[in-house]
Parts: sequence; C-alpha cells; structure tokens
Amino acid sequence: MCGAYEGCGWMKLLDHLLALAFGLVLPVLQAWGSSGEAEDSAATEPQPQTTAEKRGAYWSTAFAHTVFGGMTLGVWYLGGRSFSELGLTEAPTNLGSALALTLLYFAVYGADTYEKLRPSKLEESRARCRREAPHMPVNRIEVLHTLPAIAAAAVWEEVLFRGFLIAYVGHFTGSSTLGVAAAVVLPAISFGVLHLNQEPRAVAMCVVLAIIVGVILVVTGSLWIPIAIHFVVNLIAMSMGPWLMREPDGA
Repeated sequence: MCGAYEGCGWMKLLDHLLALAFGLVLPVLQAWGSSGEAEDSAATEPQPQTTAEKRGAYWSTAFAHTVFGGMTLGVWYLGGRSFSELGLTEAPTNLGSALALTLLYFAVYGADTYEKLRPSKLEESRARCRREAPHMPVNRIEVLHTLPAIAAAAVWEEVLFRGFLIAYVGHFTGSSTLGVAAAVVLPAISFGVLHLNQEPRAVAMCVVLAIIVGVILVVTGSLWIPIAIHFVVNLIAMSMGPWLMREPDGA
C-alpha cells in the first residue's frame, strides 16, 4: 500500500482520473445536456411522469450515486489512505463553529427559499417546477419513494465533492489560507455546474451552499455534518413537491 500521492504511480493516475471524471467531465456533460433539455422544454410542454416512472428514476439515481461513491471509496482505500482523512470515521470537532456555520447555511437557504416562494412569485415558481422538474413527487407516497435517492445523494455527493475533491485539490493548492479556500471553492463550482439543469439563481445558490459545507468539513474534520445537512435540505425540497406541483385552481 502507498500513501496519498507518494511512490505509487498507478494510484496517482486513478486519483487524477477520478478527479477529472467527476470534477470536470461529468459537470461539463451535465451542462451540455441541460442546454439541450432547456431548448426541448421551451419547444414542448413536458409530460407528467407516472409514479412508476418516478420510482424508477429515484432508484436509478440512488444506484448511480452509490456506484460513483463506491468508486471513490475504492480509489481512496487502494491508495492506503485512512477513511478518517476523508472525514468518514472521525467525530466532528469545533462544534461551536460547526453550529454557527450550520445556522448560516440554513439562514441562506431559508432566505433563498422564501424569495422564490413568496406570494408574488409562488405561481411563477410552481410553473417552473412543473416545467423543469417533472420528476418531483406529487403526493406523500411519491415523497417516500424519493428517500433512497435522497440518502444516496447526501452521502455520496459529500464523499465525492467535499471529502475527495477538497483533499485532492488541497494537495496541489497547499495548506495556506488561500490554498484551503481554493480547495473548497473549486469543487463547489464543479458541484454548481452539475446542477445546471436548474435556473441560474439556483445554480449560484448551490455553489454558495457547497462552499459553506466545505468550510464545515475543513473546520470539523468530519463529513457527517455536511451529509446530515445535505439529507435534510433534499428532504425538505422533495417534501414540498406535492405543494409546488399542484396545478393552479381552475386548470
């Protein structure tokens, strides 16, 4: 076994390939696909999905995230690195700072959500949701079906975009304040690009919130708080689906 980036050429190659695939190629492909989807949605009204179609999409999402996360853990383990370096085995430290950052996260998230759902913009947001997110649940049963995807995304996106990519970028940027900042911000930008299927404001918010959870990882040395935050936010979003997807009165 070899230490991180030391004396093991093929492990360096796997690290580079993983970072390239998930930090650059996947976000770029998502951006490319999103531009095509935007053109299609502008030309045609998307058809509502059935519960069975949504359930299949949710499980496919959970499976894909688990495969990608497993690849990340595999590369990390084969490199002889401890999972504590990834933030998965250590209890969080600096809990006071973590609490303050968590409150900041939910303050930013809450303010953005209120801005989109305030009475004067509610119908506009509902129309956008029906147009851009036909996979959203429309009843409580469908919300329950989203749980595997919610859990998989919370765990594996944090492992990949926070745990792995921050460590990977940080190896090159160094431990100075500027270097740590770059290690947090660059993966956050990749994470935002991965969400280009959403409106620009939502993409920008993804980047801002990703930076906050990245700072939480750096401050606490643990991924568990970011994973918990990610799960809660995804659950809130899916739980609002039945309300957001409701057709206007008289439709």
